[in-house]
Amino acid sequence: RSKENDKIGRFLFTKKCEIILHMQIIFFDVVGVLLSTGKFKTKNGLVEYMDTIVKELTKNHILVIVSSLSKSTIEEQINLWKLNTVFTHVIGGEPNKNKTDQMLEVCYEYNVAPKTCLMVTDTARDVHLAKEANISTLAVSWGLGNIEMLKKSNATLVQNPQELLIIIKEKIKTLV
Repeated sequence: RSKENDKIGRFLFTKKCEIILHMQIIFFDVVGVLLSTGKFKTKNGLVEYMDTIVKELTKNHILVIVSSLSKSTIEEQINLWKLNTVFTHVIGGEPNKNKTDQMLEVCYEYNVAPKTCLMVTDTARDVHLAKEANISTLAVSWGLGNIEMLKKSNATLVQNPQELLIIIKEKIKTLV
């Protein structure tokens, strides 16, 4: 190989590493965040605007589902929504593993600092688990969680799906 090819190869490798180092992971819960529990429901069960939101976010971020549902149930649902190529990981409920450990494993895999990541959830318990991992949180008001408990958790509370993308983008800028 020529010296010029070596320089180009090193340059491309360096740029790829810079991109990876600047990527951020956004973790999504399923039930109550993506899958509607009644409010903002579309005909296939997906929360309104959520397909557009995650497709937009996947352009610049690593998207991961972390849920207590089984992995096969989650995969079935995201296939129905045609979002199976949007999420890099689908983490379903596993015995002896909590969401904190699962999120930290993904951060480690991508060499991403947890403090630069974000979790979108609908329960105060998930907010607590994300904070244990030093991961920031957004809580949605349309899920299963108790609104008063979510307010007490100090997570940023999102009132409707239409504002979620803007709030995620604003929040993620502060985590770099």
